[in-house]
Amino acid sequence: ARQIAWTLENIRNLLNAAKMDFSDIAEATCFFKHAQDARYFQPACKDLGIASFPHIKVQGNVCRDDLLFEIDGIALK
Repeated sequence: ARQIAWTLENIRNLLNAAKMDFSDIAEATCFFKHAQDARYFQPACKDLGIASFPHIKVQGNVCRDDLLFEIDGIALK
C-alpha cells in the first residue's frame, strides 16, 4: 500500500511541476506485480485526494524486482 501511495505522490509532484494534475491524465496503465495488491489503489487515491482518472489495472511481472507497483501513462494539457 505504501509503494502505491509513494508512486502516486511522485506522479503528483511531476504533474505539478508541469502545471498539471491527475485530471490531465489521458490514459494510464497501473501495473501490479501481485493482483491482490490492486485493492490498495482506490484507498490510496482517496487518501491523497486524487479524483478518478482514466486507467486500467493489469497484473504482470513488468515491474522492477524491487517494486510491486508502477504506472505508465500519458498526460495532456
